[in-house]
Amino acid sequence: MKLITSVTLLSAAILAGCQSTSSPEEQAIRSNLCTAGDGSGSSYTQEMFEKAVMGCGGYEIFVDDMLIGQELVFSFNNGKKKRQMVLMDDGTGKYTKLESGASENITWELQDNGNLHLAFEDGYKWDWRLIEEKGAFWGVKSHGYGENEGDRDVLSMVVMNQTALTSFE
Repeated sequence: MKLITSVTLLSAAILAGCQSTSSPEEQAIRSNLCTAGDGSGSSYTQEMFEKAVMGCGGYEIFVDDMLIGQELVFSFNNGKKKRQMVLMDDGTGKYTKLESGASENITWELQDNGNLHLAFEDGYKWDWRLIEEKGAFWGVKSHGYGENEGDRDVLSMVVMNQTALTSFE
């Protein structure tokens, strides 16, 4: 009888530990995040970015209300490099590396094609395309590029609009 009780308790503990604390919206975005065309290096040009976006089925457009004054949280490397970004209505913003607390000023604009274009003080640029949206969670395909040709990437990520998430609760 003790063995059965121990196995039952162990099974319950394992199942409880495996349950995700993320919302159904976040789970849906994460499980369907299209990573086609993702990678880094000199070959990851704007043309490669366009192909990667189309390989994911195209994109939706960003609008001001989705971005201005919103706390956007995302990460790289499976959640190990968390970032926060807040964009202001004057075209400026703040980009913060949450693990170190380091921040930098950025500028941003919505381009005619619905891209979110970000520019950093060091000359690095980053274009975002909205691939999918579920509540406060977005699937985003991005293209980062600097002056060095090797400093380019196409990356898919889940972005959480923390401000909107708080208002949904």
